[in-house]
Amino acid sequence: MQVTAEGQPEVMKLSVLEGFRKLELERWAQQHLTPGSTVQSDGLACFGGVEAAGCQHRARVTGGGKAACEMPELLWVNTILGNVKRSLHGTYHAFAAKYAARYLAEFQFRFNRRYDLTALPERLLQAAAQAAPLPRPLVMRWLWFRRQFEVRQVQSFSR
Repeated sequence: MQVTAEGQPEVMKLSVLEGFRKLELERWAQQHLTPGSTVQSDGLACFGGVEAAGCQHRARVTGGGKAACEMPELLWVNTILGNVKRSLHGTYHAFAAKYAARYLAEFQFRFNRRYDLTALPERLLQAAAQAAPLPRPLVMRWLWFRRQFEVRQVQSFSR
């Protein structure tokens, strides 16, 4: 996560990693971080990989518990991770690991564009123009399924 001079979150990058290993974080840092960036972490050993990628690493060993989550240096990271988890639980009925990259990309997209509301219509037009055409039978099938779902919800609330 990149923060402003005041410490407020600006943008973030969410990725699916194979695991918390030094080589995996080094590969990620080389791909996504500018050399010379400062990375703050909770002191997990795998974050040494960001130093191998040319970044500075400030480890803050947190231990555990609620006090570790409230450290000022990591407060926004913990807040956003909580928001990601809440968003995933509230949006999807089940979390499929094979779609994890899509789920994280969706949250990242919304987070990184939360202040640029004037660009939304242009971005929507761009996405619509780049999308593949959808045949009418598929659209009609989607509308039918949606209508069935809405009818079931109304029936379950009326009982």
